[in-house]
Amino acid sequence: MTFSGCCIGTCEPEIRYVDKPYEVRVPVKCVVPKAHCDFNRTTDTEVISSMLECIINLKRSEKVCQ
Repeated sequence: MTFSGCCIGTCEPEIRYVDKPYEVRVPVKCVVPKAHCDFNRTTDTEVISSMLECIINLKRSEKVCQ
């Protein structure tokens, strides 16, 4: 039997020097931007509308990391 792709103990690893730059991507933790929510309103309707605006802003800032 002969194995053409394997050599035991007699072969040394092949060393290749790369003289061209190459890109290495490093994972970076995503930071979600803070959404400013202000519920200091005079009427209940304004408070509810500001809550809706806050939810929309939070969803938009969440999409930054997706």
